[in-house]
Amino acid sequence: MASDNPGKPDPASLKKGMRNVVVMGLVSFFTDFSTEMVLGVLPLFIIDLGATRAILGTIEGSAELISYAL
Repeated sequence: MASDNPGKPDPASLKKGMRNVVVMGLVSFFTDFSTEMVLGVLPLFIIDLGATRAILGTIEGSAELISYAL
């Protein structure tokens, strides 16, 4: 629905746009939250699978290298 005044945005479109911003913020929050939860227990899981500390260090170091490179 177009606004009568071309200089002002339509209030309905502003409300819809703000809803999208809030939803994307919540998605980002829960993604970060779940990632941090997984990264805390990942080393324990890898060691439990039978990997040595050297292998774990190699995996962690490679992840850091790739993170810094990209």
